[in-house]
Amino acid sequence: SANPPGANAGLGGGTDQLTGKNQDLSPERSRNLEICAKWDVLDRRLSLTSALFQTEKTNARVTDANGNTVNAGSQRVRGLELGVAGKLTSQWSVFGGYSYLDAVTTNAGPASPSASGLPMVMVPKNSFTLWNSYQVLPELTLGAGITASSLVYASVAPTARKWIPGYARFDLSATYRVNKSMDVRLNIQNLTDKHYYSSAYPIYATWAPGRSATVTLNFYQ
Repeated sequence: SANPPGANAGLGGGTDQLTGKNQDLSPERSRNLEICAKWDVLDRRLSLTSALFQTEKTNARVTDANGNTVNAGSQRVRGLELGVAGKLTSQWSVFGGYSYLDAVTTNAGPASPSASGLPMVMVPKNSFTLWNSYQVLPELTLGAGITASSLVYASVAPTARKWIPGYARFDLSATYRVNKSMDVRLNIQNLTDKHYYSSAYPIYATWAPGRSATVTLNFYQ
């Protein structure tokens, strides 16, 4: 894949704006290698998946000794993903996954050689999600889930780092089937009203939404 200059303009304070200094640069190049496996168990009701992969970015944009932007950097992500989806019983459904990402800047460019080998920004090393739903009655299904992440770096330098801390968020749901063509669903997100950040950039961080509840009425044909 390729990522041309200006593709991320407007994100994180506009750090990738297209200007006269970078508009003629070559696209950044990425290559992904992956090996994966899938198992269907419990009479094919439940699927288990796993993957090992490596993603390398070359031609990355970095700053040279004169302050100019050049295509001289590289980055690498090595990771593991595990997933589960399906039914444990006829009433109990699960969906979830775990990922481990070892993301480093392998070449930070001629202006910052000491930054080579440091962690990449905006990439959590560990993340986890799990959602359960259980049909307690023919008309009523209850659900509960967790979303968790380790710390995420906003900026990384040899002498200083900025980051947002890790978090765990809990959600609930309830769905009542009124009849064959209508149901009512209640979703509660961030049940404990956890204060955490949804994204971080070198100059600011964004608060994630607090506790919220949504009621949805669905009609089917």
